[in-house]
Amino acid sequence: MYVGLFLNLVMSSYPRLIAQGQPHVSLYGIIFKTFLYINYSMPPIEASAPRRRMPVIDPEKRARIFQRMHEIRADIIEKYHKDVIIFDLAREIASGDRTDILRILRNDIFVKNELYNDDGRLSKHSTLLLKHLRELYVDGISQIRKAGFAEIDKYTKKRRELEDYLETIKDSCPHTYKLVNAALNVLREVMTGKTRTHAYASNVAWIGEQIEEEQKPAKIVLALSGGAAKGVFYVGFLRALQEAEIWPDFVVGTSAGALAAAALATGNGYEKITEAFSRNKLKKIFGFLSVPFTFISTLGGAVIGKNFGKHLKKVLGNIRFSDIADVFVIASVQQPVSFGKTVIGRASELNRGLELSSNLEVWKAVWGSCAMQGIIPHPITGPFRAERLAEGEFDVERYSMSLPYATLDDGGVVENLPLSTAELILREIKEHGLIISVNLADLNPTGKTVSEYLTVRQAIMAEVKKLEDNAKWYKRPIAFFKGFWAYIKEDLKRFYYTRAPLRVYMGYDATLYQSVIHTMSSARGTGLKILLNPNADGSLSDGGVLSFSGTNEIIRRGYQAGKELVDILVRDQSITKID
Repeated sequence: MYVGLFLNLVMSSYPRLIAQGQPHVSLYGIIFKTFLYINYSMPPIEASAPRRRMPVIDPEKRARIFQRMHEIRADIIEKYHKDVIIFDLAREIASGDRTDILRILRNDIFVKNELYNDDGRLSKHSTLLLKHLRELYVDGISQIRKAGFAEIDKYTKKRRELEDYLETIKDSCPHTYKLVNAALNVLREVMTGKTRTHAYASNVAWIGEQIEEEQKPAKIVLALSGGAAKGVFYVGFLRALQEAEIWPDFVVGTSAGALAAAALATGNGYEKITEAFSRNKLKKIFGFLSVPFTFISTLGGAVIGKNFGKHLKKVLGNIRFSDIADVFVIASVQQPVSFGKTVIGRASELNRGLELSSNLEVWKAVWGSCAMQGIIPHPITGPFRAERLAEGEFDVERYSMSLPYATLDDGGVVENLPLSTAELILREIKEHGLIISVNLADLNPTGKTVSEYLTVRQAIMAEVKKLEDNAKWYKRPIAFFKGFWAYIKEDLKRFYYTRAPLRVYMGYDATLYQSVIHTMSSARGTGLKILLNPNADGSLSDGGVLSFSGTNEIIRRGYQAGKELVDILVRDQSITKID
């Protein structure tokens, strides 16, 4: 095609130029203009009909999921949303506010019925319960805050009195008994700053609409969030889904979620993402020794991850979006213009052949989605058509821009949880369905701050407690030193997280937190949506954004979360909750 275009220009222009006496200069000009036209004026050549490599979910299994949608929604609300009430109650107990404690208790309709008499006044047992909770705060919790765990005995005494009272109302007020006891069980976690802070921060949440009519079989969509090193979670998660043969109709991913989405769409799934998240390989790419090489090679534009693009190319190969279907990657375009969020991907005929943005190598789009601004180098691609979907007044609006070149940047800063995009794609192809989104962002970013209640004595006693009663005598001094070292490490964390510019490191998580909350708020209450929050309490973030320690445990938790989701979707029995 390009050769034909060039010959056409030559044949039409060259005779006229010879007559003007400038054959050589003009021929060079034609070549140069042809090069500019091909590279900067022509729209990118798009391939058609990409091939779907993922299997399609069994029709009977799909029908079964949507037939059980009423039951699925009811079970999620009953078994998981209660976690949020428990943590909220524990937080109010720790603050000692009687009014807020009563407000949280009333949120459970069964507890509310036990709190009041028929005349609408608080019952006697409710008044006594609030009195014991107030004493627990005044004589126990507040004293710990003043003097540390040296005052633990007073707290323990008041807590025991409260627990004894709860036993007396166990039979007459079973719902109140269970809820307050559950809150007391997580009270220490709340007091040390590890508490969920958002209304939908339970491990599994239903954020869709009320279901008023029977659901016909429809699309199943996966929306996978970014999470940096925590993205290794998807290794176990995808394995569980593949074992159960639950395949999405299409998948949308951001950053680490984009890598997982691309791996899934190849048909290789967790085997591919296992290779992509090779701990040894990534430690070299993002390790401390890579800093000077990355900084110099990017002229100060990035700090780590010099060979990340090569690693992704090796894992994903040279496949383009014209070769692979039903995967969409969220990235951002900041240069040469600030276009913002762009969605790159192709759909099969199963999803009406939707095309978004230019056809380019999948590994390059994933690299761009993962490229944290100012931290990881970003790719530059040639002629590029950037596109995004947006909520219009009456329908989905589509914005596009043709660019001579584009730098693809971090998708996490524009939509870390691609829930809204998944919903817009469904609307664009005139379909409806169930969106299953996975959020790896920390919904409790303040939980990273080390608790002010930690003391040397507490750290040492925690290590001593791990010893058996018959432990050999020489192990006890070792435990004391281990406890002291644990305290020193926590104190260093406190220093680390409260000193600028190191605080910027935490600022990245805070940005993702705000992005996720905004997405959840805008997409809540419409369609059918399940939200998984495996990192709601911040426990997956202990190692930091780019720490690859504890990967085996994160993979295990990913597998458990996947198995739990499978139970929710396809089992007729009640949900077996995995802690």
